[in-house]
Amino acid sequence: VERGAAYQRAIAIPEKRYGADDEHLAALLNSEAMLLRDQGKLEEAGNGFVRLIALEQRIYGPESPLLISPLANMAETLVLLHDGPSAVIAANRALAIAEREHGPDHIRLASLLGTRGDAFAFAGDAASALADYDRAIRILEAQKPVDELALAYALDRRGWIRAQNTDDRKTARADAERALELVAKHGANPALEADLAELMTAT
Repeated sequence: VERGAAYQRAIAIPEKRYGADDEHLAALLNSEAMLLRDQGKLEEAGNGFVRLIALEQRIYGPESPLLISPLANMAETLVLLHDGPSAVIAANRALAIAEREHGPDHIRLASLLGTRGDAFAFAGDAASALADYDRAIRILEAQKPVDELALAYALDRRGWIRAQNTDDRKTARADAERALELVAKHGANPALEADLAELMTAT
């Protein structure tokens, strides 16, 4: 609560002095929205990201690369709110800007594809979710060196979609087994290990 109040006071100072479109507000708005999300105040966090996106659009234009992160954070928050269709819209915008800025195979697209995959899953579109996870995994696998924990998370998410939406439990289990091997190389990761153990049981 104290940090939230501090952010609100910090936001009020440049806003009062320079106006609602001051670029210095962006970092503060982002920090406040992320804090609200961490506190489980998802609707308030979503409103904060909406305000941040609107601010950066006014300052930098609707296609600015600076919009990628807030749009992705907005999509992730909407996923947590189980609003899959709206999350897909935000993730689509983030991906479109990222692809124009970095190309179709840049590492930054992997996390954005994972976010959109989650959004598609909550929107009930398992086929599109699997397509995004597949593409994210191909991008991660092509990196040298491979970010093995990021790959493990992507395999976990793809495995769950396969397990819950297809009859291909064998491949879902293979995703879980491969992810567990990757996690084991990097020490304890209790949350991911527990999720993978549950996926193994489900398959």
